Amino acid sequence: MRATSARYGSSRAGANAGRKSARCSPSSLRSPLALDALTRLPANDYPRLAMKLHPAVALVQSAYPLFRLWEVHQDDYRGEIALDLGSGGESCLIHRPQFRVTVARPSTGEAAFIAAVARGELLGRALDGALKNDPGFDFAASLKTWTAANIVVDLSAAAAK
Repeated sequence: MRATSARYGSSRAGANAGRKSARCSPSSLRSPLALDALTRLPANDYPRLAMKLHPAVALVQSAYPLFRLWEVHQDDYRGEIALDLGSGGESCLIHRPQFRVTVARPSTGEAAFIAAVARGELLGRALDGALKNDPGFDFAASLKTWTAANIVVDLSAAAAK
């Protein structure tokens, strides 16, 4: 996942305007999820785990190269600014750790997984969908990145329905 950041409140922080807004407040600052808690659960329980995203996380999917558009308009960007709007769609994973907007370009599998979790799907189903979209999706590496960045803040057993 490639990421860039900007101060909250800058003109570029509105990348998710019109969408469910990413929220961040002092009360929503959290410690990263401790992944060692997973080792205490039986592996056959993993598919039934519910994953919770930080309230300041939003996934924006677009038919346009949204991340590239964001990237070339950053004050510190150096490089080619040419942009082909017909080059295909991209997703952006937006989060605000400690009031700084961070925009990352997730892989196809990461985007499918985060979208499924945001819809409330359990871990097993979300993982199946991600692997269907991207057979090379590395869940373990992504989970490590997401927990370190405070994107994923909780994993818990889902209530029986």
